[in-house]
Amino acid sequence: MFSGAVLSTKFSKCKGVDAIRFNCQNEHNFYLAANVIDEVDIDVIKKRYKQSRITLERIHDGSEEAPEGNAGEPLVNLDVDNSCWCPHCVDYFYNCLEVHNKQVFKLVGGLFTKYVLYRCNEKGHMFHVKSIRKHKYQSQFKIQDYTCPDCTKDEREEERR
Repeated sequence: MFSGAVLSTKFSKCKGVDAIRFNCQNEHNFYLAANVIDEVDIDVIKKRYKQSRITLERIHDGSEEAPEGNAGEPLVNLDVDNSCWCPHCVDYFYNCLEVHNKQVFKLVGGLFTKYVLYRCNEKGHMFHVKSIRKHKYQSQFKIQDYTCPDCTKDEREEERR
């Protein structure tokens, strides 16, 4: 699920409950409790995830426009129970959503993917930032300082002229 892998085939005790160990595509290790795994409708989650990924890819390559979203929500919302997968990715994504510079860009989407996709408010440029990896945790966490790379490039070219 979400391009991750099962790391254990037997149940382990995690926080006092039976759980299975997973590794997400962003190299985070985490455990899912057996009751969470039982309650998850995997077919629905896979379908929503696939639709979300296709939409994000189309938006990124310019073949589809990003929808206008509600304030405080990603423009492309995965709309699944976040407890069904990696808590590290969920924390990072919602931190991105909360602290990004809303005057400069909007968060388009990217929960449970390798990239978080943004849209520049000024010119509509699309750009992505790699999702968090364990060894780059601190340097990736300064989301409030991000700027649009295409706008920065345009400004530098204007200065050279």
